[in-house]
Amino acid sequence: MSENLYDILGVQKSASADEIKKAYKKLAIQHHPDKGGDEETFKKISNAYSILSDEQKRLEYDLGGRMGGQRGGGFSADDFFSQFFRGGAQGFGGDPFSRGRRKGNSIQYQLDMTLEEIYSGASKKLEFYRDSTCKYCTGNGSLNGNSFSTCSLCRGSGRVLQQHGHFHIENTCHICNGRGQTITSECNGCHGSGVEKTLTSLLVDIPKGVPNGWKTAIGGYGHFPSGGNGESGDLYIFINQLPHDYFERDGDHVLYRAKIPFTKAALGGKVEVPTLEGKRISFDIQECTQPNKLFRLKNQGLPSITSKGNFGDLLVVSEIEMPQKFTEKELNLLKELNEEENFKN
Repeated sequence: MSENLYDILGVQKSASADEIKKAYKKLAIQHHPDKGGDEETFKKISNAYSILSDEQKRLEYDLGGRMGGQRGGGFSADDFFSQFFRGGAQGFGGDPFSRGRRKGNSIQYQLDMTLEEIYSGASKKLEFYRDSTCKYCTGNGSLNGNSFSTCSLCRGSGRVLQQHGHFHIENTCHICNGRGQTITSECNGCHGSGVEKTLTSLLVDIPKGVPNGWKTAIGGYGHFPSGGNGESGDLYIFINQLPHDYFERDGDHVLYRAKIPFTKAALGGKVEVPTLEGKRISFDIQECTQPNKLFRLKNQGLPSITSKGNFGDLLVVSEIEMPQKFTEKELNLLKELNEEENFKN
């Protein structure tokens, strides 16, 4: 039975990314072969960190699935080729000593919109917290921005060479994140992470007619990765259409249930209904209009996001409305009507 990766690093399963990183740094320096440590232990530590530091691999490992292409800590052919063709291996066009830039985590933002806002389009102000570059150390995590020493693992190159069978694979150094230097004194503002929580305001224009669940991405407004040497992730905006008091949506069409007095339904006449534009329009109904009859008012629905200039329809469903109580005169008239041919059982 393979050893638990969290136990190898000495952290809880609920540990944060920063806690995992700090635990790895401490153990890697302690067990590095150049420092007299055991090589097999060092390999286990490095393997555990390579999985738990990757958000997707960690999730797969926690769920008991394939560990980012690895089973039980082994190295598969998929892992080899995926690393080889990133330009990380020598001799295939990549710069083996380039500083790898990491991308920060994305942010998902649910934007609530009314049907009226979706009809007309809207400029919406978003406010959210994100990890941004620490203003005290400019993102490198060190005290005053200059408390560094040469990394003991990569010796300043920012890269480490690992052997897998007959192959040598070069990766970004896990301890210094490719910078070639490690922090000797941590920044008092961010405690070595290089990032701080900041409130960000952003004005976005949402086009007309967006469907419920529509999403868009804005690059560079996600989290900045801890430790510097990276770029901010993306902001994903998801549209959440709020329920309406009396309109229902069906694609670009809008459904409205009109309450029609039973006398008007019987005699016919004009019926007035609201629109998403804020106006009221009328149309004629014939005599003897039945309940749940559908009337289609062309181009009074939502604008199409895929076909500019086109609109859906306003679908009006008749609901025959009865009074709560009749006057004596109304009752007498109804009794007379009840004796007529069309109303006899």
